Amino acid sequence: MTGTGTPGSDYRSRVSFLALLCVPLLLLTCSSLLAQTDAPVCGPSPAVKAALDQFSKQAQAPDQTDYQFWRSRQAAMKSLLNKYPHDAFVQLAYAHQMMGPDPSTEGWPSEDRTLKAIAEYKSLHAQHPDDAAIEYVYATTLIDRDTPTAIKLLDDVLKREPSFAPPDLDLVQIYTSPNFLDRAKAKSYLSAFITGCPANLAGYSSLQSIGDNGFAGKSAAQLRQVIETRTDSEAIWGYQTLWGLEFKSHPRSDYDALRKQVAADVAPIRALNLQSDFGWWYTLDRGYQLIGDQKQSKWAETEEGKHIQPEGPSSPIPEASQWFSDHPFPDPDAKEKRRAYWRQELNQTDQWVSKHPKSLSVWDSRMRAMEGLDDVPAADCAATFDKRLQLEEANTRPLPLYWYTYLELADFLSQKNVEPAGEVEMGQKGLDTIEAEWENAAQRDLDSTKDDLDYYPNFYWPAMKARALLYEAEGYTRLNQPREALAALGKANLQLQALNSDMTADESRRQLNGRNTVYHRCEYRYWQGMARVAQLQARNTDAMAYYQSALVSRLESDQMPSPGDKDDLANEAHQLWLKLGGTEDGWNGWYGQRANILASHPHLVWETAQESLPPFRLTDLHGKTWQLGDLKGKVVFLNFWASW
Repeated sequence: MTGTGTPGSDYRSRVSFLALLCVPLLLLTCSSLLAQTDAPVCGPSPAVKAALDQFSKQAQAPDQTDYQFWRSRQAAMKSLLNKYPHDAFVQLAYAHQMMGPDPSTEGWPSEDRTLKAIAEYKSLHAQHPDDAAIEYVYATTLIDRDTPTAIKLLDDVLKREPSFAPPDLDLVQIYTSPNFLDRAKAKSYLSAFITGCPANLAGYSSLQSIGDNGFAGKSAAQLRQVIETRTDSEAIWGYQTLWGLEFKSHPRSDYDALRKQVAADVAPIRALNLQSDFGWWYTLDRGYQLIGDQKQSKWAETEEGKHIQPEGPSSPIPEASQWFSDHPFPDPDAKEKRRAYWRQELNQTDQWVSKHPKSLSVWDSRMRAMEGLDDVPAADCAATFDKRLQLEEANTRPLPLYWYTYLELADFLSQKNVEPAGEVEMGQKGLDTIEAEWENAAQRDLDSTKDDLDYYPNFYWPAMKARALLYEAEGYTRLNQPREALAALGKANLQLQALNSDMTADESRRQLNGRNTVYHRCEYRYWQGMARVAQLQARNTDAMAYYQSALVSRLESDQMPSPGDKDDLANEAHQLWLKLGGTEDGWNGWYGQRANILASHPHLVWETAQESLPPFRLTDLHGKTWQLGDLKGKVVFLNFWASW
């Protein structure tokens, strides 16, 4: 997804991130540091590099929550700032630490802290317009947000300090992105960086995106000379880049010789025996795959899982990872096998939670298994929800949970029909976190399409807000509070109107990102909610009309239950139909036949294509033209995706 997110505003009132930033005095002498030498400045000094490497390798302790780990990293970065107050690379690391994820964003950059970092460096640049270091750090905060301004600033830094090489790589990233693609400029900047900084491995990873095999081959030979004499982790990881460049820049007739070279590289790498280094295992696995040694590749993959275990409450436990590896999920159409699988998974979690009672990943697995079964006691479902919520909140406190986690928990309560007050709370908090930060997050400009730029503000976030409000309404209905339920449904209806306006404004994009399906998914749940409230108020005729609208709308969604699966909506409507004096024949004539026809449509299954692929000529996002002959003899993976 293109959108980004931030922690909730309640947390911002308690913690001042700007207290960590030792400015402006710390940055005043950065540019003088850059100007002290004519030699290329390719990266931090050895002492600073060692300190930054140590910071990046800081591991989360098993008993440390995600929030505690995140706070410890904030403290470590502040310590680095205090130790190296005039170093541009430490300031750069700090700025990007501010713009990184926190426990409430689950891997997405924090919008709130990103905006604070941009504002702070913008102010500093205005105060010290001649300071190249401040200008550089400010420029990097704008990449993928205001990239045209970033380009101007980076070029200005290179004019001020021609020996300062890092801006070259930032400009390579920009000019190889879809929306700013200019391979000639990218090659020029990358060539300047590699020429001035041949020992800095960061430049070589961009070579394949340049699209110049001759340049890539020449640079690959230089990269080999650099890393063959080194045994550090960065050099070992660099072999993956090297092998990719060598295969890319040579004809297929040379591949046998290249595989022999890879085998010769792998032997001394394996002899280093760096079992605690993820990059070592990954490079070995990649090398064995290239030379076609599947046995050794499997060995590397298996052993890596034994020696490299992520820490923290959100990390999978070893026995669970092994169980899922040994038990692949059955075919979606194999209903009984799926139920048996979920039963097995639930039984396994009985053992896992007794051994790892504070593991979020285990409770997540337990909840997922319960969702697939209809006969789990309500008390067990409620206890699982309570435990997972308790652990989620302990893991992120005082930050709020990720917005999607709130909706995920609300959906579980909805499916299992337990804890209606909890469903209301989860829906409300999900809505609050979306409105506080997420829906206002800036769109990225390096690779966002025109549809991306209007999809998220005009459709995606209204759909997610509607979803949150529908959970809230359902919870109020189950609490027998029709007035509150109707208020939530009224707000949901406003979001549905926004969704419909987005689709009807341009019919050509109705199917883009599954808009039509998502709309009807929300619409049928809205009418179901209206029907349930009407029944609470003894307005059964109105309720029947609403149920009919829900059933019709659901026919156009992707949530029609398969034959034999539980169908609460149809069952509720059918019971009311009979109560109002309707007959079975009437019901089947109005709804049953349509539902049966739709249910009989074949589901998607994997089949071997029996027809030849017709000739084609297509251009990818990087400007390369592909024809049918380019794929001959190759395995091609087609990836189709949609979002909810």
